Amino acid sequence: MKHPSLPTLSALLPLLRPATAIHANSVETPDSWSCDASRGIDISFTPAPEHHQILVSFPTIALTVTPPAHGYPGGASHVGCSALVGFVDFATQRRFAVANATWRADNGVDLPAGAELYRLTAKVEYRIERDMGTFPRKYPIVKDLSSAVLLDLDLDPKLGDQARQGKFEYFAENPNRVWSECKNGYEGNVTKMYFGLSGHTRKGGTSLPGWSMDLGLVWEDCYPPDDIGWGQAIINGWESCTYSNVNQTSRALLPDVFRKNRKN
Repeated sequence: MKHPSLPTLSALLPLLRPATAIHANSVETPDSWSCDASRGIDISFTPAPEHHQILVSFPTIALTVTPPAHGYPGGASHVGCSALVGFVDFATQRRFAVANATWRADNGVDLPAGAELYRLTAKVEYRIERDMGTFPRKYPIVKDLSSAVLLDLDLDPKLGDQARQGKFEYFAENPNRVWSECKNGYEGNVTKMYFGLSGHTRKGGTSLPGWSMDLGLVWEDCYPPDDIGWGQAIINGWESCTYSNVNQTSRALLPDVFRKNRKN
């Protein structure tokens, strides 16, 4: 997805830019039965001007053994959490990619002999939502959505089945770097990022609460386009509804692609 002829940002150029904070203004947890924002989820970019990492902390989740149930013998262990975070105050004319991920069990793991940590996952999805074309109608909802998967790792750390206790840390490069959209401060745009972490073992294993992952970033200069036609998935006008004050009726407008399919 790299744009042709875009100059790569040098190591010194970020130091010349004015300091810009990137703030999280919303956090949603689709799997709140295992972790939720009210009990503490901390996801943030490291300080300006470099913003060289995103730190993703799930302090309440732990590696726990699945008990036997409905004929399943149990004994495997699992840890996992995900969150959808809204961000504001990105610097303009820049974009980033996720270069690597480091999983951490901040308070250590306890893997007995024979237990095997065979799977670690890390996922980052980048989404752009844009409200547009609302004036002069009172109640229209018109939204464009673009999205792309910046990181999708699902790997076996191949640590063997020997007993392991204490602090856990595992690093992996991102083999498929995908760029975010080129930030330009579009009015009405909402930037959201989904973060997911999980770990799986065979034959047990536990940890105290406190898992996290560090995401290394690379940045480069870019030229913002006039629109947001970006991403691996682009849905234009996916929802449109107008409201009439005169007769208090609403009318749904379908995107062109749906109209064409309906005619066929």
